[in-house]
Amino acid sequence: MNRRTFLLGTGGTAIAAGGIIGSSAFTSVNADRVADVQVVGDESAYLQLEPTTEPNGDYAAIGTDGALELQMELVNPLAESNFEQVFTVTNNGNQDVGVWFEPQGDNPGLIDFTDNDTGDPLDDDTAPVTIAVGNSVTVDIFVDTSTVGDGTEIIDELTIIADADEAAP
Repeated sequence: MNRRTFLLGTGGTAIAAGGIIGSSAFTSVNADRVADVQVVGDESAYLQLEPTTEPNGDYAAIGTDGALELQMELVNPLAESNFEQVFTVTNNGNQDVGVWFEPQGDNPGLIDFTDNDTGDPLDDDTAPVTIAVGNSVTVDIFVDTSTVGDGTEIIDELTIIADADEAAP
């Protein structure tokens, strides 16, 4: 190849490449990609929630919709009731998460959720409990009905929050 043809070819390629790189304007792009997003029950999810196999695990169950349900409808009035090892929260994700609970209902201040191993509260959004990837927390529940009588609703919903931004470093 002679030198002049090589230089013209190289120059033409550089101009064409410069035109492609230099112009970032386009009107639209439609690009299909493969995606697989599926809903699974709490027993199989990234944040796995499931009753324990301990006796108090009977106070939790997986409902027909696949979600964990607490079944504590017969708590004594004017009493303090402690339920150890009711359910577990397992981090099946790919990063550590800070976890806390937000009970809702008429009297959420009458119920406490704690980490069975450490005694750390799980219902304090200012101090989330960190669950490392592949690890679990077993949940204890304490209900204080010493100031309320028969028929008092404590909570009707429990929100469990897991946030990677809130995990301890």
